[in-house]
Amino acid sequence: MHSKRLLISVFAISMHCGFAQDSTQALREAERLADLYNWYDALPHFEFAEQAFRARGDRRNEAYARIGRLRGQMQVLSLPDLADTLERLPD
Repeated sequence: MHSKRLLISVFAISMHCGFAQDSTQALREAERLADLYNWYDALPHFEFAEQAFRARGDRRNEAYARIGRLRGQMQVLSLPDLADTLERLPD
């Protein structure tokens, strides 16, 4: 049982590290993909970066990642909902 938990933990950590070693790297990758107009693949990186910056208390980069996430979700969000969300962003 102990080895099974260890294996699951190692797998989860390796998946997390393989996805993005930190929030800055995730944001950089999201920006790179967005520059290529690949918003679909950029979206999970923006989501990860937003959550990581929020956890660190970095409000500026959290907002930046949130705006990228919203842009990546434009095809599935209604325009009024998107406008309301952008309106509520802090200055």
